[in-house]
Amino acid sequence: MEGNGTYPRCQEVEIICNGIRVWDQAQLTLIDSTIKDNTDWGLAAWLKQCGYDRDLFTGQVVFEGQNVIEDNNKSGNHKGNPGSSLEPARGARWAGVSAA
Repeated sequence: MEGNGTYPRCQEVEIICNGIRVWDQAQLTLIDSTIKDNTDWGLAAWLKQCGYDRDLFTGQVVFEGQNVIEDNNKSGNHKGNPGSSLEPARGARWAGVSAA
C-alpha cells in the first residue's frame, strides 16, 4: 500500500486518507508488506488514539514476516506516533502509523 491520498482534498484536516483503515470486527493479516508514503496514517484502527472520536475497532491486526510501515502522514495533519506506544510485532517497523 503506497501513496494513498493523491486527491487534493486529502490535504485538508477533516478529510482522512489513510493507507489502510480497520474498524468494527475487521481481521487483517499483513505478511511481508510495505505501507508507506500515504497522505495520512499508513495503518489506522478506528480508535481514539488514532484520532477518531470513538473506539469502534474490536478486531485484530496481525503482522507476519517482515513488514515495513514508514514515511506516512505526508499531510502533516497528525501529531505524534500513536503506533509507537503499542507493542510492535516482530519484523514490523513503526513510523507514522496508528495501529492496534
